[in-house]
Amino acid sequence: MKQLQNLIALYKPQIIPQQKSISDLQTWLQKRFDVEEIPLSEFSDAFWKQLTFSATNAITNRRFKITTDKLNFIAYRLPLTEKNKAFLNGTRNVKDQFIYVIFESNTGFISTNHAHLHLELSVEQGISQYDYDNDTEMLIYYITCMDKLQKKEY
Repeated sequence: MKQLQNLIALYKPQIIPQQKSISDLQTWLQKRFDVEEIPLSEFSDAFWKQLTFSATNAITNRRFKITTDKLNFIAYRLPLTEKNKAFLNGTRNVKDQFIYVIFESNTGFISTNHAHLHLELSVEQGISQYDYDNDTEMLIYYITCMDKLQKKEY
């Protein structure tokens, strides 16, 4: 509990509450990296079962309570290009066929197989005024992502 209070005291003053939409995050991703939109069929059925379970039970869906039939995913691949190389070098898991980012537009859920990129997207997404004012679990998650990025724990 003390560690959590220390994290809040350290990071909360640095936060300007503003939550970005998935559309904003897609724009950010496309400006920062070379990306290719990919069909959802690139992923296995087992992967989609796990992803839909994760999206419906995610912290980002606690208020909305969106059901699986209302989920709207869009997927991107980050090819190994010169623009992406510096960021992706040394962090690519050889078991992964490619680096992907999947956004769910109704809940704000983000999934990627790249830990550093996930943290950056989570911080870029921001936090709502409500979460900031009420020290919600979303604020705690956001601050934890900030802390992990700061410490390069990815």
